[in-house]
Amino acid sequence: MSTQLNLGAPYNGKETLVISIDAGASASAVCIAHLQPGVVPRLKYVMEWPNGEGESKVPSCIYYDGTGMARSFCAETRDEFIESKVEEFKLILNPPSMTSSTVAGSSSTNAATAEQVALPILPPNVSIVKVYADLFTYLIDNAQIWFQETSFGGDDIWRRLYPSAMIVLAHPDGWMETQQNVLREALTRAQILNTEGTGGRRLEFVRESEASVHWAMQVNNTSLERNSAFTVVDAGGSTVDIALYVVDSVSPRLTLREVKTSDSLQDGGIFVTRAGEKLIEAKLKGSRFAGEEYIAEATGKFERETKRKFTGTEAWAYIKVTGGEESDGNVARGRIKLSKEELKQTFEGSMAQITASVERQTQFGEVKAKHMLVVGGYGESSYLKNVLREKYGPQGIQIVSSDEPSKKAVAEGAVIWLVKRLVKRLVVARSVRSTFGIALVYPYNNSNEEHLSRGHIVLPDRTKGVRGGWSTIIAKDTIVNVDHLTTMGYTRLITEPSALQVFEIELFAFDGSDTTPRWCLDAYGNLLPSFRKVCTISADLSPLQNILVPRSGAGGVTYWEVSFQLGISFGSTSLNAKVLWTEQGRKCEGPASIVLGAIRSAEEV
Repeated sequence: MSTQLNLGAPYNGKETLVISIDAGASASAVCIAHLQPGVVPRLKYVMEWPNGEGESKVPSCIYYDGTGMARSFCAETRDEFIESKVEEFKLILNPPSMTSSTVAGSSSTNAATAEQVALPILPPNVSIVKVYADLFTYLIDNAQIWFQETSFGGDDIWRRLYPSAMIVLAHPDGWMETQQNVLREALTRAQILNTEGTGGRRLEFVRESEASVHWAMQVNNTSLERNSAFTVVDAGGSTVDIALYVVDSVSPRLTLREVKTSDSLQDGGIFVTRAGEKLIEAKLKGSRFAGEEYIAEATGKFERETKRKFTGTEAWAYIKVTGGEESDGNVARGRIKLSKEELKQTFEGSMAQITASVERQTQFGEVKAKHMLVVGGYGESSYLKNVLREKYGPQGIQIVSSDEPSKKAVAEGAVIWLVKRLVKRLVVARSVRSTFGIALVYPYNNSNEEHLSRGHIVLPDRTKGVRGGWSTIIAKDTIVNVDHLTTMGYTRLITEPSALQVFEIELFAFDGSDTTPRWCLDAYGNLLPSFRKVCTISADLSPLQNILVPRSGAGGVTYWEVSFQLGISFGSTSLNAKVLWTEQGRKCEGPASIVLGAIRSAEEV
């Protein structure tokens, strides 16, 4: 199964493979594009999986034995019955910022219960990184077999291009550097990414809502006007990402700008399914069909059929429980009957959060959405679309969905995003999701009580300073062009020229409500509440030896000073940085590394 990209012209870059992996909470998929100079790119969706019966998506599920060894994957697990089954593990990575009131629990009878949002428990000796590494290995191994068997010259193409293939992973909008680090480490352990040379450059991240926008622009013929706005609702298995975009231009090419920080809700379709499972369990209680196998079978039918087809208008829905015509308790002729009101209740907790977010993401200042793109597996729900249509249609917002199965939106959209980025960008500006900054040293003031309580340090120029101050680099919700570098000037003082080696600085994020925090560390160097370490930025400063300036400090002590800038890209889908300086009137730049912390436990993610 392949789709031709509408790029307006053939691809003109270097021959390469682009491989998109969509590791969803309930299902996973892989999409591949073989880019050839002079040829209009086509996407190929992997359609053959072991025991998959021609499905494009397979369950995100792994069976582990007692030693922590993965034994069965995805669709293969349908024929297995092992207690250490791991599924819905994507929920483990969701940060606290994505925990909605649905998850936290509410006095409302419509809110999800704590049991509904229970996180999966991983088997002994199995970490979340191992789970993802095992899944990625399985997906890529089978994608390779399928590509080689379905592509002319597939063996040769894979052999030549896979070592330098570009891997793109889509993830919830609410995931940030910590979650990206888990995925990157898993790909490395799976030997999909190299740990040496240029291997790290093969990986790109894209937000799920942005990938879905690219997919929707590909398959829909929605007419967009310059300066018009639209909302995208990417309703997936575990999360719902909702974003607001403005059309910057339509000619000679379409470009979009994110208007505000998108919402990422832990209110996806699996929570509707869990609520449906509870309803089915209550219906079967007391009958001879109350066993786990009957509940699981009926829940599967609810997931595949009832949840998707229910419109909110039909009085009753029926779910087959047995293969025969037996009757017992609430089971009549092998079926249970669910009322319209009961079915609506399975959606209500999720829909309450979605509509509250849509309210925020349809208007910002003078910007008001004219269209709403609804995509994703959960987005195929007729009831979800009808609720949005009834609520926002009267406000002049057109609900747009596709005849194409939008469960493919993330995997295909991620490839489209990367290919279009290589040719011409669609999204040209994004919103910053947190306030970023650094710890700084304040000049010591012996009449300041805070300074006295914190103590001081002596700097190379013999002046005193106080550690732990906060300096904002860029504020949350700032709209940044994707190519923009946010720069910070630094002056480094050293006691010997030979000490000019590696410059390192820790980048922190602030997610609190205070707009002007003064401190980020306490007197003992610990992070204060609402602050978190993002990464360490490291740069080799030895090329700056020629711009060292000798200075004389207190008491005639000689020290050396060097001034430079650190530039960080906050508008890209993952952080990157470089060091900038001027030498004899010439602007120079060098690389800077983003070093993320080691992953030690699930609690850190």
